[in-house]
This record gives sequence, structure tokens and C-alpha cells, in this order.
Amino acid sequence: HQETANTLIRFDKLNEIFSSGAATLIREIYSNLHGDYNKIPHYWLQMAKCELMAGKSGDELDHGIHCCRKIRIDDHDKKTNTYYSATLILGQLLCKKYERTQDSELFPDMLSLFIESFENYLNNKSHLDKIRRHYKSNKHSIRMALDALFRHSNQFTLLNKDAIKTLEQHLH
Repeated sequence: HQETANTLIRFDKLNEIFSSGAATLIREIYSNLHGDYNKIPHYWLQMAKCELMAGKSGDELDHGIHCCRKIRIDDHDKKTNTYYSATLILGQLLCKKYERTQDSELFPDMLSLFIESFENYLNNKSHLDKIRRHYKSNKHSIRMALDALFRHSNQFTLLNKDAIKTLEQHLH
């Protein structure tokens, strides 16, 4: 049982079958694996990916956000590849949450997460390239959320105009 579960978690097998629309089943499997694997950061990363790929409700997105934040807290000193993956997934989850809520209070976290991800480009090169493609698409939550950040005008954006400009440059 443990060897099979480890294979599922390590090699993204569960998330690979999302195209079949099995989000509910995948969440249930992850929930059942929780007891054996909740101490493994990669387990939390896979849970967050699950919510990124299939999360629709606020609760599902919040669960994915929680999973990413847990990894970032637990691995903050080590800054493993899992940490950097969680950083990028968290940014994407916040974009999806912004799409649902239009809450500009998400902007500071979105900005810092994407800047940190691009500053560590080699840790997530293929995923960051995908982020660029999503940004260039007019139909993606990343485009919508980051464009709102770029257009927003308040004290936060004025104080962070250099970082915002840097992020814009990374995306083009």
C-alpha cells in the first residue's frame, strides 16, 4: 500500500489523469493518503496542484492555498525544489482566487510570489514558460489577475512600481 501510494504521489500519476474529469476521485484518494503522507512536502504540493487544476469553489482554492503556504513555511529554511514549486502554484491559485473575488488585497502576495519564482527561474523553467503562455492568452485567470494588478493604482502599486514593472518584463 505504502509503495503504491508513494508512486502515485512522487510521479504525479493522480494529477495526470485529470483530463478524464476525475477531480472528485483524486481529492478523495489524496484525503485517504493523508494519514500516511502528510509529513511529506510533496504530498502537500500534489494536493495544491489538484486544487489548482480542478478547484472551482472558494473552499477548494483556499485549501490549495493552505497546502502551498504549509510547504513554504515548513521548507522556508531549505528552499527545496518543492518550496519553489509551491511558490509558483500559490501565485497561480491566488490568480484564480482573484478571478472569483476581485479582491485587490491579493495583489501583494501575487506580486511577491511571481517575482520570487522568476528570480529562481531555473527551479521551475518549464512551468514559468507555461505561465508566460497563459499570460499571453486573453482567456486565462493569470492574465486577468496580473493585468488588474498592473492597472491598479493605489499606495501599494505606487510603492512597488519597480517590482511590478519587473514582473511585467518577465512576462513578455
